[in-house]
Amino acid sequence: MSTVFRYSIRVGMLISLAGTLDGAIVINELMINEPASEVALEWVELFNNGDAVANLADYIFVEASDTTSFPDSLLIPVGGFALLSPRPVALSGEVSFESTWGNNSGVWGDHPDENYLLLEAEFSLKNTGDSIKLIHLPTNTSETVLWSTLPPDGVSLERINPFKSHNPENFDYCRDVSGSTPGEVNSLIPPDFNLGFVENAVILSLPMESEPLRLAGQVKNYGLETSEPATLIIYFDRDFSGNLSGADDADTAMIAPLMPDSLFHFECTYQEPDGRKSLRLELSADDDSSDNYFNFHFALGEMFTELRITEFLINPTDSLDCEWVELVNVVDYALEVEDFSIGDLARTNVFNTKLEVEPAERILVCEDMENFINYYGLPQCQLLQPVGWNNFHNTGDIIVVTNDFGKLSDTVRFIGCWPENTSWERDEDSPGSAFADLFYRSTDSLGSTPCAPNSIRPLPLEDDLGFPNDGINIITPSGDDQPVRFEIRLVNYGAFTSAAVELEIYFDADYDWVVAASELYDWQTIAQIPPADSVLLTVDYSFSRGYYQVICLLPADQNNANNRIAAAFSLGPLTSEIIITEFLADPQDNLECEWLECRNLSSRIINLSGWSVGDSLHQYRFDDSPMIAPGEYFIITQDTLCFVDFYGSACFVVQPSGWSYLNNSGDRIMLLDSCGTVSDSVTYTASNGDNRSLELNEYEPGGDEGQPRNWYASTDVSGSTPCQSNSVSGETADEIEVTLLNKVFAPNLGEELRYRLRLPPATLLSLEVFDLAGRKHYTIADAQVLSSGEYGYGGESDYRGKLPVGAYVLKVTAGGGANFTRTLGFAVAGTK
Repeated sequence: MSTVFRYSIRVGMLISLAGTLDGAIVINELMINEPASEVALEWVELFNNGDAVANLADYIFVEASDTTSFPDSLLIPVGGFALLSPRPVALSGEVSFESTWGNNSGVWGDHPDENYLLLEAEFSLKNTGDSIKLIHLPTNTSETVLWSTLPPDGVSLERINPFKSHNPENFDYCRDVSGSTPGEVNSLIPPDFNLGFVENAVILSLPMESEPLRLAGQVKNYGLETSEPATLIIYFDRDFSGNLSGADDADTAMIAPLMPDSLFHFECTYQEPDGRKSLRLELSADDDSSDNYFNFHFALGEMFTELRITEFLINPTDSLDCEWVELVNVVDYALEVEDFSIGDLARTNVFNTKLEVEPAERILVCEDMENFINYYGLPQCQLLQPVGWNNFHNTGDIIVVTNDFGKLSDTVRFIGCWPENTSWERDEDSPGSAFADLFYRSTDSLGSTPCAPNSIRPLPLEDDLGFPNDGINIITPSGDDQPVRFEIRLVNYGAFTSAAVELEIYFDADYDWVVAASELYDWQTIAQIPPADSVLLTVDYSFSRGYYQVICLLPADQNNANNRIAAAFSLGPLTSEIIITEFLADPQDNLECEWLECRNLSSRIINLSGWSVGDSLHQYRFDDSPMIAPGEYFIITQDTLCFVDFYGSACFVVQPSGWSYLNNSGDRIMLLDSCGTVSDSVTYTASNGDNRSLELNEYEPGGDEGQPRNWYASTDVSGSTPCQSNSVSGETADEIEVTLLNKVFAPNLGEELRYRLRLPPATLLSLEVFDLAGRKHYTIADAQVLSSGEYGYGGESDYRGKLPVGAYVLKVTAGGGANFTRTLGFAVAGTK
């Protein structure tokens, strides 16, 4: 790495702008949008940022036509505060600054936190487009604070740095959890020591041909104190680890102490070869390290090979119906291949999957993952399907692979056509194998070698024990108490007798097709195997019902590509990974499409490719590969456009290849996973009219074989609740019970009236709040379907915003013929 490094220090002085106060007291914080719309709770905080005690009598405060003067000898110490309020202290029960930000005793200064001046002043602050002014009388200078935007309710506007100007850029919304900091240091105040990069001033200029890289930037002291000596490190992250390591090339520069707002300028040049680059800048740690790092990820040159084409098949038959290209990572760092692409000179298909490829690892890019797996079985390398696929010409074309920067990674031009389902393979053993003309017809008996070494190797390896493509067969039992049988075949592809080895069997608990030490389930000793011979290992294991992924590994040898084999299986009768939670079997009027609501109850992301839905006679597969996250609801429908037109687009909707119409008078719905095992099954004996669905009460435990004992007709006013909580779900009871968990609460302190409901399924309840004079203050629920559980009421009132102190009644009435009315008394307190 050739480097030229230049730097300089520029000291920035804080200059008083026109109109800035010459005195020591400044406007430090404002409550514009007061909490609960109480105008009396507006306030302005003043702060002494000088180096001596300041007399407030030297100032006047002006808002619009209101001017406030202060009596003599109101002294504010260095770093001290004074609060101006239209209502500082009020009688008991009235809102004031002291009742909200003090101890609500009616007296200011009788609590250790009430340790600053609280003064009455005349003003009324507009929420937007207003200003206030503080005038220093001895010098006739002033500062004016303006604002144009409205902070959230109860959130103050704080001065970021009390020692800098009153410009709007030096004010922002308070970030304290309470919303404001009266009489305290502002939440936005910079730390004492904070060197950071000036984001818009750090610039990397990419070179033209043969020119060097140019990097220039600025480091600024954003802190309140003069900085300590610091180090600037600039390095190329050669292994892309994000940390400085021995393989990286680094430059350093010492930064002398900087005064606040001072700048350190740096400039350097680098002469770098073509390839992927990661340039990282780091500063020494300080009070705020969020701005101590800067990264540039870029590429030099129009072509540098990272993913190399090693094999491709462009003439598949109907039984395969899938073109594919095999790639290998030829660099010494892992590649994140999202946003790479494959295509020809006119069209590209982008990789939209986050996939990391280790050095020397192969990946398969294919037109259709499902067709590929159906033909070859589960691959021994990572499989990827890009966005779209533009078929290559069978008799000749150019395959182009580009990286995430749009740079060319590899290209192959071929002319002619091999027999169907026969691939082109690169001669990987040839020293000239980087050239595109070293591709030959596969000589493998299957016609291709996806995810495996290419077949044109002249001699077998000496040590090569591996699995054939069909090396694992899983026999699932018909009964719950029987074990699962695994038949695992191993072949010695090497030239010599293999050594005795340990075969490791893993069960992939996190479903990522990657083994972890905690996932090791068993190991088996494999005796020596003569060349070209094989053995069949049979083992039995017992599992509970559900979905499983198994991975078998052999120790490393001269060909690791066939040392791994993986498969998936599931056990029934119901795996209950995805369950049916609601369905509509009898659509009417303008709906005209049946549908099921389902939910993923498993701990894994489920790809619906290979799944099917139907009844005991007909099943229909999903053509696409939608991904369903754990806990996610989705809709399976007869007609996606019809469903979206009627219910809207809020639901995630999938449509199978066909639809087995549901009988209105009763039927059995079956959902099968990709292994052909029933995930869920529902039997019903009747449907409802008026587009009313049947809903599962998910709170109640379900029965085996989909027994209908926890299904109820929807009580929602719309007739159904697709992609919403079911109207019948919740803990159920035989009778209605209402219990107050507390009978006294203070709404102004953020407390709630807590109550518990125990209800029959889908109970219609009305909850209303009355005072003792019989006046209704608030409706909590109006004939609303509720379920059992704990609820809270925050003391809202249609008249006063919040209920005033006093006694009240909660009236509970059940609809739908339940004939239930209950009144429960409670009280509202001002303070505790």
